[in-house]
Amino acid sequence: DDTGGDYYDYYKIDDDRIAVVIGDVTGHGVGSALLMATARSALHALWMKEQDPKTLLECLNGLLAADMGGDRFITLFLGVFDMSRNVLTYSSAGHDSPLLYRPSDDSILELESTGIPLGMVEGVEFPNRQVFLRPGDGLYMMTDGVWEAMNPKNETYGRERLFSFIRAHGDHDPKETCEALVRDVE
Repeated sequence: DDTGGDYYDYYKIDDDRIAVVIGDVTGHGVGSALLMATARSALHALWMKEQDPKTLLECLNGLLAADMGGDRFITLFLGVFDMSRNVLTYSSAGHDSPLLYRPSDDSILELESTGIPLGMVEGVEFPNRQVFLRPGDGLYMMTDGVWEAMNPKNETYGRERLFSFIRAHGDHDPKETCEALVRDVE
């Protein structure tokens, strides 16, 4: 249980675009970690020829579905920030919705999944979605370990508490916000 299959990364595509990715493998242990390492390596190789989230997830799914055997799967969110246009283009393979906090109207948008988890079925499509970003917006990407964390009374941290935390810290420095969230969950 000390080893798992959570993964996050980012890639600089060019001076205007940055890709972000976060994922989670079912289960715990060395097997899950190895499966995510395999997916990460394949994703890095695919990045050399393609930067479209939809196409990347469809190719990665094809590779994984042929190899995984159906007893495990990977959820993955892949987004590309175009900073010159203030647009996030994303595709998501069943990953828990990243949260886009808009302090201008104190709203939280859930960027819902566009497809099923990776490795389950070959030939699945993962459509792209776009969201326009406003000055001050913050994107919160995490795995289910945050809202599913339990205290000694078996109470989960929960999504509502997470939403309250984001609203209270949405205008703070990102590093400080991450550190404060870890403390709050603990």
